[in-house]
Amino acid sequence: MIKQMALHTITPQTDGDDFWRYHTQEHAPAVLKICGDNLTKYAINRVVDITKGSSHFFGVEETWWRDRSAMQTGFQALESDVLPNGKRVAQDFVGRLAEQPVAFEVEEFVAKKHSRELRSPPAKYMGFYSLPQGTDPDKFWEYHTREHAVHSVDSFDDYLEYYVINRVSRVIKGQAVCFGVVELWFADRECLTKGFEAHKRMILPNGRNVSEDFNVRVVDAFGCVVEEFTAKA
Repeated sequence: MIKQMALHTITPQTDGDDFWRYHTQEHAPAVLKICGDNLTKYAINRVVDITKGSSHFFGVEETWWRDRSAMQTGFQALESDVLPNGKRVAQDFVGRLAEQPVAFEVEEFVAKKHSRELRSPPAKYMGFYSLPQGTDPDKFWEYHTREHAVHSVDSFDDYLEYYVINRVSRVIKGQAVCFGVVELWFADRECLTKGFEAHKRMILPNGRNVSEDFNVRVVDAFGCVVEEFTAKA
């Protein structure tokens, strides 16, 4: 399976709620219809609260494809199929943005699987980060998945419902904006807040808390709470 992520920005004059309605209620159904079974999963995220750093991105799209051939076929169809308004599906979306989206493939690592089905839309946190110059990317990935992820699952305790780590494996469009992306799901916003409080209370043998131990190893960290819309589960 191939996973792709894309970050997009809207113009200052664009109403965020109007764009979100278009994205989830018009664009997403058109994508699902055109791509069919080539697209296995599709999620859309809207930034609602920035908790660390700064960014101009409005949202993040996540698409999962059966394989690379299926992904190429799907995106070719989006570039060629025409909507009733006379625009191609991809053109209609990009034409509403402030700039071209940044898109990249990722290697996905599931650090904690869903423990239960949530009855309401969960609170979701996304974090983007890069590595300092000279950092061995493979050694950092080993640390992130085998050490930090384990400590994080322990420190977040039962507040954390689901936890995924993504490593950028190939830039498809635009420039590389990060090395990796973390995604954490909580039952609600209160659990998210309490989870991060607990996360920062766990002290490691090196004297740092779990959060500090990660932050001293990365640069350009950006964290945000997002509203997630699952277009295809």
